[in-house]
Amino acid sequence: MVLSGIIHSISVIVHGLSGGHLPKSAFPRSKRLRVQAEKTCIDSGLMTRADDRSSGRSRMMRKSHVRFPEKGVATYWSFDQPHHRSIPGASPYSTIIIGVWGSRQRKIKAAYQFFLYTSLGSVFMLLAIPLILLQTGTTDLQISLTTEFSERRQIFLWIASFASFAVKVPMVPVHIWSPEAHVEAPTAGSVILAGILLKLGTYGFLRFSIPMFPEATLRSTPFIYTPSAIAIIYTSSTTSRQIDLKKIIAYSPVAHMNLVTIGMFSPNIQGIGGSIPPMSSHGPVPPALFLCVGVLYDRHKTRLVRYYGGSVSTMPNLSTIFFSSTLANMSSPGTSSFIGEFPILVGAFQRNSLVATLAALGMILGAAYSLWLYNRAVSGNLKPDFLHKFSDPNGREVSIFIPFLVGVVRMGVHPKVFSDRMHTSVSNLVQHGKFN
Repeated sequence: MVLSGIIHSISVIVHGLSGGHLPKSAFPRSKRLRVQAEKTCIDSGLMTRADDRSSGRSRMMRKSHVRFPEKGVATYWSFDQPHHRSIPGASPYSTIIIGVWGSRQRKIKAAYQFFLYTSLGSVFMLLAIPLILLQTGTTDLQISLTTEFSERRQIFLWIASFASFAVKVPMVPVHIWSPEAHVEAPTAGSVILAGILLKLGTYGFLRFSIPMFPEATLRSTPFIYTPSAIAIIYTSSTTSRQIDLKKIIAYSPVAHMNLVTIGMFSPNIQGIGGSIPPMSSHGPVPPALFLCVGVLYDRHKTRLVRYYGGSVSTMPNLSTIFFSSTLANMSSPGTSSFIGEFPILVGAFQRNSLVATLAALGMILGAAYSLWLYNRAVSGNLKPDFLHKFSDPNGREVSIFIPFLVGVVRMGVHPKVFSDRMHTSVSNLVQHGKFN
């Protein structure tokens, strides 16, 4: 299910974009229903993997199984429904996962931070919806996307939607909740946050902000480039100073998602087209890394980097999985992230060479801290004074990783399947916004 979701997730996003500016008749009812079904594949697959990962925990942790389907329904609803009012919906369930089944005492603070940041961001969108309703007479997205707003109103509505989606990306300076939430959440919760929730923000930009407010999007490009470039450099630099395995991985999605925002707000075919594959790649890659850390934590009950080392000789299967996930996180050739991030740089260079240079520097720093993390956690000498129990992942644990890794490689070695689906819709979006 995860693999099919990864294969179809790009087409899901692209069909969502197409539905924003093509006549509704362009998609027959049968095809619209099929596309809606595809939208749940990657989300439900991640729910299944996260549920499997938590099934070996305590009785209390098993109760979280109830929350995973509820969160999947909420996320599916916010992706699927063609109404502005359906955009929020997944935050309360993530708050419960963090606050109730978190691993440390700081889980309450992390849950409050997560809920306040995401909820306050949604308030701005709630303020924008009545204005859209007054002009269009409906909250139907199809009608709103074909309505021409005045330049002044476009700017106001764009700012409101930006404030809502930027929190979920997350962009600087509203990114503080993300590392805290990932660190305090259980492993299954981190998988859900990284694999699903962070994409809601970038998908919102592509589905709502860019096609609905094209003039405001062009005007806002410098205001997007600045915090995105800062976030890439800042998070990549900060990561190298962390001592918690989970927090190191938690900063990585922030950098990747801000690189995506640079691409989609370039805005040209290379930038927007390049921003879609990393969004899909974000489904399997960070969750796989969080699952690796979860396996280590189950064995050794610590996430501090200084206690680890030498696992390559005692846990070869986990070391191989960890290394494969690290390569994908570095956007190495042959992985799913590679096919999108370099087109983003090409598109950014066409608009602003300085921002593109900073983004490229951030990618280099990202590769450096990814290798540093793997080297510290897996390579080197054993530390028997700190770690006493060594056991490779069992069959159930290995089976959790397989769909993630197969999806990453499948998307990386045969990208034509995805690029062909993207090209027409991305071209239509660029022409609709008159960006070129």
